[in-house]
Amino acid sequence: MTYKENFIVRQRLHIVMHFCEGGDMTSRIKAQNGKHFPESMVLNWFVQIALGLQYCHHRKIIHRDLKSQNIFLTKKDNVRLGDFGIARVLNGTNELAMSVVGKRLY
Repeated sequence: MTYKENFIVRQRLHIVMHFCEGGDMTSRIKAQNGKHFPESMVLNWFVQIALGLQYCHHRKIIHRDLKSQNIFLTKKDNVRLGDFGIARVLNGTNELAMSVVGKRLY
C-alpha cells in the first residue's frame, strides 16, 4: 500500500495509506460462501504476495504477521501487503529474529 502522509494527534501516530477498495483477503474469501476462486486468480494473488515479500526481504524487512486479514485487494484485484505494525528491520542478512510474534496458526 502506498504511504500518503502521517500526523500525530494526542500523542498518537496516524499513518495515511492508499485505500484498497477490494477489502482484505479474509472478507473476500468469506464473500465466496464456499465457492472456489478461479485457479488463475489464486495463482495471480500468490505470485503478487510472493513478490511483495521478496521486495520486503530484499530490504531486510520481515513482516511477522502475514495472514489473510493483512493482505488487501485494490478494485482491480491487485494485492497489497499491510499492517507492518510488528514488522522488524534486520541489520544484516545473517541476523536472526528470535522473538515469537503474530498468530500461531499462520
